[in-house]
Amino acid sequence: MLSAGAVILNYNSANDSIRLANILVNFKSIKKVIIVDNASTDNSRIQLNQVVNSKIKIILNNRNSGYNAGNNIGLKELVEKDNLEICFIINPDVSLSEETIIEVIENFEKHEDYAVLSSIHDGPGIAEEWQWFDKNDWSIKPSELLFITRFFNRKYKVRDKTLEDAMLLPDLSDVYGVIGAFLGIRSETLKEINYFDEDVFLYWEEIILAEQIQSLGKKIGLLNKVSFKHLHNYSNITLFKKIQTNLRLYSSALIVIKKYADLSITQRLFWNTSTRIKIFESKLLLSILKFFKIVGLRR
Repeated sequence: MLSAGAVILNYNSANDSIRLANILVNFKSIKKVIIVDNASTDNSRIQLNQVVNSKIKIILNNRNSGYNAGNNIGLKELVEKDNLEICFIINPDVSLSEETIIEVIENFEKHEDYAVLSSIHDGPGIAEEWQWFDKNDWSIKPSELLFITRFFNRKYKVRDKTLEDAMLLPDLSDVYGVIGAFLGIRSETLKEINYFDEDVFLYWEEIILAEQIQSLGKKIGLLNKVSFKHLHNYSNITLFKKIQTNLRLYSSALIVIKKYADLSITQRLFWNTSTRIKIFESKLLLSILKFFKIVGLRR
């Protein structure tokens, strides 16, 4: 079996990271687990020391350098120091069985043309997530231009790429991109793409990776006989936090459009324009919420 290791990126989520590390440490298929603490502002660094052993290593980043840069610290250790053949990126809020890890590794062995593999996923709030990405997600969608049209589009549109859709796919399906909460990638591929793009702080990692893999002439696959659980809690997200998140999402999108997206002139113009409108709307909404918060405090 191909040798494999896993990277867990921690930021103020020590309980989840420790829970996941304690699961992975018992997997014979995982040779090493690296937890990278991305300069947490809570007591994560003290807590994480509880799980250090011969198989689990903690690396402390001196600043919060973002999702890609943080993961790269652990990936480079697995690839360049430990010489492992497969690297898994696993978010702290993920739970999975060794069966899923083994299925991914075995499919890497069977299918040399796949550079990245993941599985379907389930968990709380799963209706809000896609199971995979398609190239046509870059298509021109006028309903995405304004906040009000996006609101009604999401409220009344029947979602695609759901768990039910994924269950109808072949056991191994070629897809444009997979969800970044859990994926396996060949170490040789990481070297070829020079690891993850650190110009993007957060979000759109899956799309960047999809474009990079396509440029290599290799494949990304989705397995539907195994799965992982994404335990992300959507219920505690406030409106203010959601808008802040969207602002980060849209800002990262501008970098992706400029550097990676294989788009026609018309598509590029649409996505640039619509993204800048989204950024303006998000900043305006944040200003309005801050204003009403200040007025409320003064009363």
